[in-house]
Amino acid sequence: MRRHITNRSIERNQAAYEFLVRNKIPLVVMVAYWGKSYRSHSSIFEKSVRDTVDQLELAGVQVVIVEDNASFNYMVPHRLARLAWLGQETTGVGISLEEHYEYNRIPREVFHSLSNRNVRVYDPTPYYAGDSNVWPAEIDDMSMIRDKHHLSEAGAIGESMPQIAIESEKQFH
Repeated sequence: MRRHITNRSIERNQAAYEFLVRNKIPLVVMVAYWGKSYRSHSSIFEKSVRDTVDQLELAGVQVVIVEDNASFNYMVPHRLARLAWLGQETTGVGISLEEHYEYNRIPREVFHSLSNRNVRVYDPTPYYAGDSNVWPAEIDDMSMIRDKHHLSEAGAIGESMPQIAIESEKQFH
């Protein structure tokens, strides 16, 4: 089913904006499944992101955008469990960085066009892939993804997100 922007989502976004202005929230971290958002709303994606950032900047809010983590075409925990059950190696299971970056090409271009403003864009990929050309499905026998595209608890806590928080703190304070 394809989702569309509805009056309800517009109202929810407006209420969130009013809350952060009223409470003088100094920093907003924007995180979403950007690749899917772009594909679902390609005609308005760039304008929507730019309008949101413009509105936040006018309110004096600093913006951090976190790019997508890897999106797999299979359920990662199931794949890892099956390989382990079959006695096969799970190290090296992942998605190529080339495929990952191509899937997210348009959102990345939009975000990087904003990064010359007071917008910080973080790509979590280096924290996971390191020097390899693969976004790993698991690190140290822990699944980094809980389904096809959401970070698992181990993936969110163990790798990228703490570093993003540290970098944001350095950037804006």
